[in-house]
Formats: sequence, structure tokens, C-alpha cells
Amino acid sequence: MTHPVVGNLIYTLTRDVGWEPRDGTTSICGVSPDDSQIYVLRVTSTVSWPARPAAIDPSSATTTISPPVGVGRGSSKASVPVTVLDPSVNPPDPVDEVKVLVDGTDAGSTNLDGCAFFLVDAGTHTVSLAGGPGPATYVDRQGNEHPTITFTVSAGGNVPVNFEYALAASLTVTASTPSEAAVPTGVPLTLGYQFLQTGTKTIVTGFPATIGSLFPDTYDLWTGDCEDADPASGYWSGGNRSSAAAPGTAMVEMGGVAVTASSGGALRVGATVVATHDSAWGTCPGGSTSESGLTLGTTDSAGYLASALPFGHWLVSAGGGTAVAVVVDPTVPNLVPVAITS
Repeated sequence: MTHPVVGNLIYTLTRDVGWEPRDGTTSICGVSPDDSQIYVLRVTSTVSWPARPAAIDPSSATTTISPPVGVGRGSSKASVPVTVLDPSVNPPDPVDEVKVLVDGTDAGSTNLDGCAFFLVDAGTHTVSLAGGPGPATYVDRQGNEHPTITFTVSAGGNVPVNFEYALAASLTVTASTPSEAAVPTGVPLTLGYQFLQTGTKTIVTGFPATIGSLFPDTYDLWTGDCEDADPASGYWSGGNRSSAAAPGTAMVEMGGVAVTASSGGALRVGATVVATHDSAWGTCPGGSTSESGLTLGTTDSAGYLASALPFGHWLVSAGGGTAVAVVVDPTVPNLVPVAITS
């Protein structure tokens, strides 16, 4: 970009250089090279100026330049057409002005077709996106701001690289709990999404929770991080996950327990109630807060505590005493009475 001065008026001159097919009939990213296909370099020069009336487009001119000798199937180089599309709209929308890195080096940006075309040596390479247009955050379906694809290409070969990239979205999630039950701190929130590498993403949070860096799409949600916390898992018959589209809001349903604690016939006041996942009913991920134990609160002057709890199989104790096995069933999302005596 340059700023020449003509007649005391400062102009802005930009030049965009990119590859295109010799016949100029389609985007370079939509072409598979063969012996008959030769590429040319397209140079578009655009001039704009201050106070330009909105009804008048910037002046532009396009020309083509012959490429270096040997661009084609027999070349010592290989072609890498990179396409960046936003599939959150229908039809998918090209994303322009995305900076593309090849092997960690700034190699150019996508054009209005969401296309960037590169020539590389034979071998293994990585292509990554350094961010979307402007200051906004863009992510792929995994929630990565800077997705990377690694590939191997031979001399004269062609490896199309395709990215799905969209403006990052967020979900604000609140919990629906039975009766007066409060949500304890540290409750895991799980998102189910078919495009995630493991199919799920777990966040340890409080409620309401705002989850950012999400690809704009529909997600399943439930609390808890162990296998039986999923109301649609095989541990239950007829349970349903919550569902919501990002960007937006969501309500996730929880069960709960109504604990009464006593010792020797006397109420236990101020006893700390802890719920730990029952390992006999499915596994939990490493570092699971459900497995290490969720502190639900302390009993009141009546030896009572009502607390929300993710669905699943739990061992509930008060004041470190003997734990009671409890089933919080997603098909009956009510407070489960739990009497703890010692």
C-alpha cells in the first residue's frame, strides 16, 4: 500500500497479487492442475481517495503476468490452494482477509473468494490461519483461533487445504434446579458437539456461565463430567440433554438432594456435605471434580441442606461420616431425600 500525492490530494494505492487459472474462468482454489493448466499472476491495482462519494467505487485495473517457468505437473514446485469458508451460513460464505502462514511464515491473505494460493517445495508443510479479518475473533469447529493443517506433497503435486472458520460465538448458560436447591461451586459443565475431537468439552464453572470461543452452531449441554452424568447415555432410559445454539442463551437441567444429618438422634448442625461420584457407575476423566468430590454446603440449624447436583450415581456424606449411595435420575429431576445418620 502506498500513498502518492497528486495535486495536494493524498491517494491510497493498493496492489493485490494472486494466482489464477490461465482462462480466468474460476477461482484458483477450485482448479486441479494438469499438463494443460498453466497459471498466471493477476495484479489488481486499486486507487481510492479522501471524500470519495459513496456512490463512486474506487478506481481499479487488473492485468496478468506470465508465471515463473515450470509451474504445472512437471514443476519442481507444488501448488497449495488454501480455501477458508464460513459454513455457519447457507451457502457457506468465503472469508477474505485471513492471514495465512506457511511453515510459520506470513505467506499472504485470502481474497474475496476466501482463497490463497501458494507454491511450495516438495515435502511436508504446515498451513495455519493467523486470525480473521479485522479485530474480531474467528475460530474453527474445535474452537481454535489459529487452526493448523499439516500435509505432504510431491513435486508438481497439488494439495487443496480447506478451513472452516467463523466469527466466534458464546453461550450464556443458567441452571434449572429443583425446588430451592442452590448450585454448588465447581460443578462441571459439559458441551456435546460432533465436531469436537473427543465429542465433548468440559468446563468447570459456576452459574450463570458464559462460554466463549465457540463455533456458531448448536450444542448439547449437561452438568457433570462422568459417564453417567450424560442424561442421554446408556445408564438411563428416556433422559434428554439440553440443547442450545451459539450465540445465545441456554438452560441446563439439574437434579438435587435434600440432606438431613443426625448423630445419636441429635441434629447435626454445620456439617459439611460432600458428594463424590460412585465409581461403580462409569468412569470420570482425569482431574474430575466429580471424582474428587463436590462440596455441596453445610447443614442448617435443622440439620438440613438442599443442593443441586448433576445427574448420576453419588456417594453423599456429612461431616466425613459414612457415605450414602444416591441416584439422581434425569427422568425424575426432583430433590432426592437423603438421610445421613451416625
